Amino acid sequence: MDDYYELLGIGPDADRARIEDALARRQAEWAERAREAGLGDRYRGYLAQIPVIRRWLLGSEADRAAYDAERRRAGRGRREAEWAAMERLVGLRAAKGGLGVRDRQILAEEAERRGIGREELDRLMEPYPPWPEPPQDVEEDEPGGLDRGERERIGRVLEVLGRRDLYDLLDLSEDAPGEEVAARLEAALREGVALDGTHAAAWAEALALAQVHLGTREARAWYDRGREAERLERYEQTLGFVLRGLTRLDPNTREALIQEAAGLGIPPERAERRLRAACRREGGGDRDTGRRVAAA
Repeated sequence: MDDYYELLGIGPDADRARIEDALARRQAEWAERAREAGLGDRYRGYLAQIPVIRRWLLGSEADRAAYDAERRRAGRGRREAEWAAMERLVGLRAAKGGLGVRDRQILAEEAERRGIGREELDRLMEPYPPWPEPPQDVEEDEPGGLDRGERERIGRVLEVLGRRDLYDLLDLSEDAPGEEVAARLEAALREGVALDGTHAAAWAEALALAQVHLGTREARAWYDRGREAERLERYEQTLGFVLRGLTRLDPNTREALIQEAAGLGIPPERAERRLRAACRREGGGDRDTGRRVAAA
């Protein structure tokens, strides 16, 4: 979920007057930037959150206290998610059978970026034996869709609710007919699903986002393309991380990467193409690298 204080540029101890002033300034800024090409999705999403922000920061004292407690829980959830992601990356880097010196350097850089301390990282790497260093020698158009900032914002609130995407939020399959999506969205907005239960602020925010991004056929198509782009971006990031510093792709790591793609919903053929392209980039376009990847 969004940190509304951060979104407004204020601290969590801001009083009512300061919140109202910050919200008025942000509303004017977002309305102006919503007309910009390439960034409109993000700022229209911000504008859709204004009623939700007003309820939780400018409503009753109980509402604000409930939001503050939920915000703290979300912070703990993000910390746990970073740990789980780092554990997964360590395992992928060690899939060949162990961790070399360069592997550990790369993992240390990634852990620092994620705010994970050295002692915590050492515990994650401890089960894996040392691995000898290798000798030092070795697509298609992006699908487009929502910009990365808006996709990340949607992802944050869905993470709090334990939902994969806006379809899962509404208990729908991603290939549900448009009429079914519209009916479920209308019912959810009318009934105020879970607005007075656990994670109430996150539910309200997520429903507002669903209305923006699933409310019309065009918006839904753009959202779907953004989800595909997000899956490919995540896979590309994983490829770059795992392949960095390698001169040869061993069969075990290759298989682990194909399985990683499958877990993201990327077909094997497409995953193979992305993997080959990443290996060529890491190998500086060396044809020998391509042959070794193909042989693996």
